[in-house]
Amino acid sequence: MTLHLTHVVTLPLPLRQLPQLKPRQEEDVVMKPVTPPFRLRHLADLKPPVTRDEPKTLWRAARSGNVNEVKEAVAQGHSLDTRDGLGRTPLVLAVVHGRRRCVDVLLEGGADPEACSGHGTRPLAYAAFRGDARLCALLLAKGADPNQAAADGWTALHVAARQGASDVVQLLLTGGANRDAATGTGRTALVVATAFGELRAVRALLNARSAYPAALLALEPRDAERALFPLLQTVRSAAEAQTRVRRGLATLHQVRAAGSWRRHLASRRRDLVVIRALQHRAAARGRPSTSLPLDALSDPLFRHVAGYFWGG
Repeated sequence: MTLHLTHVVTLPLPLRQLPQLKPRQEEDVVMKPVTPPFRLRHLADLKPPVTRDEPKTLWRAARSGNVNEVKEAVAQGHSLDTRDGLGRTPLVLAVVHGRRRCVDVLLEGGADPEACSGHGTRPLAYAAFRGDARLCALLLAKGADPNQAAADGWTALHVAARQGASDVVQLLLTGGANRDAATGTGRTALVVATAFGELRAVRALLNARSAYPAALLALEPRDAERALFPLLQTVRSAAEAQTRVRRGLATLHQVRAAGSWRRHLASRRRDLVVIRALQHRAAARGRPSTSLPLDALSDPLFRHVAGYFWGG
């Protein structure tokens, strides 16, 4: 069986056979208005976009501490949780700048004490960073949760420990803060206070029976310092960071060896009592200063203190 393939060629039509297109007449085009006609008389019905200016006014008032403007905004029913370009509410701005009266007015007006900034930091953490116990008390009284953490796991207690605000640490612990809460890198508030050498915060946390960082204390001194150095990025110089870390670690070792902070202080006070007793005894016997047995004291610092008292 044989197949014959044929090609079909289509010839173009002559121009005279093309359909004649009718040109569009002007009367066929109907122009419909997209928007209704605007007249000058409609200007009286327009209202200014006050919603754009209200938050700015409230932010400025909260930042500058203008209580009257804040009260006026609250009375007019403005939104108190509107955020600026950085995600900050008026309450966050008032707390950051320490405007206690504005904070009080905003909280009484219904501002959310848990509304965090764009960085995920809550007003209570900002108040703890300032070391302002009164601001922290205002926020706690209005329902701020001391255990809420930022994205990096830091709570207000960690921030207060970093700042050495022992009164804020005690207030947060009384308000229900978890003393052993860990950051994203596993550091507790006691470790943070130790790293920054904030001994008052260390004392407050130890008095609250915070757990000793056994793994940290088991390291060699240099290794422990290296483990804590990443926390000290905000410290001005490496020398200051090293001084802070060594002071904190030495105190923590001494307190652990003594058993409690109270016993740790008692041992130091006992040295001071010995110094004064030796002073009075040597003075009563008319002995020279070289006869004072300073080498018998356990702490070199108190040897220096004894020499100062004796020389004075």
